[in-house]
Amino acid sequence: MRRLMTSLTAAIARFRSDERASLSVETVIIFPLLAWVYIGMFTYFDSFRAQSQSDKATYTIADMLSREQFYITPLYMDTLWELHGMLTRDNNPTKLRVSVLEWNDTRDRYLTVWSEGRGDPPPLTDTDLWSPGYRDRLPDGLPDGEQVILVEAWTIYEPPFDLGRLISDDLSGSFGAVSFDTFTVIRSRFTSQLCWNTVENGDTTTATC
Repeated sequence: MRRLMTSLTAAIARFRSDERASLSVETVIIFPLLAWVYIGMFTYFDSFRAQSQSDKATYTIADMLSREQFYITPLYMDTLWELHGMLTRDNNPTKLRVSVLEWNDTRDRYLTVWSEGRGDPPPLTDTDLWSPGYRDRLPDGLPDGEQVILVEAWTIYEPPFDLGRLISDDLSGSFGAVSFDTFTVIRSRFTSQLCWNTVENGDTTTATC
């Protein structure tokens, strides 16, 4: 028994001190892990790039609207939507909604003056503004009747690699497309109101302010 234990201990010691290796075997073992880590890092940072691009595109549109002194028309909204898609460089259709909100001191809340969307988002309603998702994100302390412009945008990000499939077929799709939403509030710089007009060459009789 002692001889067996001595032989086993010696074998373990030789194995521990043995520095010989096979490069091909080590490569086969470590390469899949390194590849998964590299692809994961690439996808992770690419998603941040896409979100940053979406944010910047929405900020650009909000800044344009804040400088506008004339009516916003259906053609104007169509052009903004097209511009947003170009700025985000997104292969998927984007969604864009522009709303003008007014603070009401009597009701202690925002009310919707007008709201228009492109890409199928429904118009923003007073009920929507009362929900925590909006009430907690809109600025407080505005004078009665003060208006702000709310620009919302949604983009779909599809990662270049499905990390779930690289791990297991059971996880396929779990690391799939995600939606980025951007929420930007800004005030008009040169006018007190940003008006909507359903007629391209309309006047005050067809405008909503």
